[in-house]
Amino acid sequence: MSSTTTNKQLNLPFVKWSFDEKYFAYSRASSECLNVFSCEDFKLCDGKTVELEGLANFSFNSAKNIIAYYCEEKSNANRPAEIGIMEIPSRTKLRAQRIFGVFQVNIFWQKTGLYLAAHTERYQKMNVIKNKEDVNKPAEIKYLGVTSHLEIFDCTEKTISVQTCPQLLSKIESGTNLNSISWAPQGGWLIVYGASTPGGLVYFIDASGATEANRIRSIEHPSLTKAFWDPTGRYLAICSFGGKSRYETGYRIYTFLGREILRKIVDSLLQFRWRPRPPIQLSEHKLKEIRKTLKQKSQQFEEEDKRELLKVSKEIIELRQSALALFKEIRQRSKIMILKKEKKNYF
Repeated sequence: MSSTTTNKQLNLPFVKWSFDEKYFAYSRASSECLNVFSCEDFKLCDGKTVELEGLANFSFNSAKNIIAYYCEEKSNANRPAEIGIMEIPSRTKLRAQRIFGVFQVNIFWQKTGLYLAAHTERYQKMNVIKNKEDVNKPAEIKYLGVTSHLEIFDCTEKTISVQTCPQLLSKIESGTNLNSISWAPQGGWLIVYGASTPGGLVYFIDASGATEANRIRSIEHPSLTKAFWDPTGRYLAICSFGGKSRYETGYRIYTFLGREILRKIVDSLLQFRWRPRPPIQLSEHKLKEIRKTLKQKSQQFEEEDKRELLKVSKEIIELRQSALALFKEIRQRSKIMILKKEKKNYF
């Protein structure tokens, strides 16, 4: 689930549902609160609204009853922007990151709900003193431009204290002209890219580490529109839709490491979809049994693979030895023939 926010008001009110459809939430335009209802009695959770100053957007977790929210900055009141995670129905804040100078925010949940990626556009500012002799005068603030940042919130633990636990899993300076994020279905990998931008910059990021995310590769795909992960998360398709000429529409397929394996131009390309994975035909009981014996089975498979490799190696060695023996035999016969010829010529 993903959402995009700007400093302008969105089309509110809007309603969003939790993953299990036990709760739904909405907010009104210019509202300072979030209304979360339970579907059992259609009443507010705990009979109260959630007070969030400057609320601009929110998004339910895709696997847990958690809400990610974004509150806009109010510079004249010295109130920073806030990106946070809240548990429902307890309304406990699990994470909260306050940032000054925010221009735009995009929030994206990973499919498994373990991590939340927040892409922020921030103003760069610098204090400029016009008169160096008069130090007592306040410095003038000069804005230098907009920079992009990527923060990944860790949501793996249920009970979290904001004071004792780190707020961010990682933080990456991600450059400019980046406005979208796409998680791999199984998590661990994501891309940050500039949709509908002239340069079409794409960053491949490994977020599977325990401490810091790493940027693996960056590529450029001019006029790219959208990116699609395949269901396994091993391949990524980057598409250009609806260009003015046929050379501007098409798709490219990359591995999760950012290596291009296919490029194709498609006239007037409008849609792209990966074939979904076929449904699992096994029962839940059988799946649980497989998960329990997975380590044991994997060891058995590894041993079988080793035996197969040894068998192949043994066969190769035997073939080489027989070829060498045949070569020695032919060589010996040739030597005898040469010696006989030499004797005849001598007499």
